[in-house]
Amino acid sequence: MKTEDEKLREIFNKNLEQQQGLNPDFQPMWEEAARSKRNKMQWVWKIAASLTLLISVGVFAFLNRQNNEEADTMPIASWNEPTKSLSLQSSEVIVLTKWTSPSDFLLPENNNRKIKN
Repeated sequence: MKTEDEKLREIFNKNLEQQQGLNPDFQPMWEEAARSKRNKMQWVWKIAASLTLLISVGVFAFLNRQNNEEADTMPIASWNEPTKSLSLQSSEVIVLTKWTSPSDFLLPENNNRKIKN
């Protein structure tokens, strides 16, 4: 007659044999999970590198623009009038100041002014 301990071992071994075919193999599952994680991490690093590159280019362009603006400015003491060498007679200046637009009569505010005059 079998002892209680032996009966339990038989039941356990029988169940173990039945379950062997149902359990998935651990190694392929582990490799697939590791590969998937590696692929995700590669995407994360690629995106991070792209963002870093874009930000670096933007900062470089911004700083370069500021340096160019500073180089383009000149102190007011060294500025000379570009038209200083031109000599205008007083009659030419008057003609320029009395000029009116050829389409000035089309504006309603100018029509009222002409009517009042």
